[in-house]
Amino acid sequence: MPLREPARSEAVEYARNDLPGDVAWHVDYFDFISDLELRQRIGQEFYAARYLYKLWEGLRVDGNWARQAQVQLQVQQYASIYEASIHHLLFVEAADAPEVQRLFEYETLIER
Repeated sequence: MPLREPARSEAVEYARNDLPGDVAWHVDYFDFISDLELRQRIGQEFYAARYLYKLWEGLRVDGNWARQAQVQLQVQQYASIYEASIHHLLFVEAADAPEVQRLFEYETLIER
């Protein structure tokens, strides 16, 4: 069951107040990602992470479990964003760079 008005509108307004822009702004933040679909997904995840943080902050739920849940959610969201960005930059944008090519090479000892 959703929150009743005006509590719902106040919560939404509170969460959006400190964000620098809407979802489109957060998508454009990743303009260095050439894959438009990936940029859209990363931007939406970035917006969601910041929006959810503001909701948690506004609720001010006491307890170690609440802080742990908030931190865990943020770490997972930002790790996902970093992973997708780094993977794209390395293996799409810089795929032909010698440093990236060497990531696929490794020496191993062979018993003879």
